[in-house]
Amino acid sequence: MMDWYSNYPAPTKEEAIEEVKREMKLEKYEEIIKEVIMEMPSLGSLTGWTVGFKKDAKEEIKRRIEKEKEKE
Repeated sequence: MMDWYSNYPAPTKEEAIEEVKREMKLEKYEEIIKEVIMEMPSLGSLTGWTVGFKKDAKEEIKRRIEKEKEKE
């Protein structure tokens, strides 16, 4: 089934930003979320986004938030 979804494109970067904001409940850090996702060269296919790229984006967002908090 996942092979089938690899035929579908990933969400647009704007849709991905909204999805990650909603899932992580981090509206306060919207700029960091935007930066991370916009820097990604590709979000892959729908399968790639769902099982890989989204996880990578969330980890990078968490890392940058921690770095930001250290500055405060």
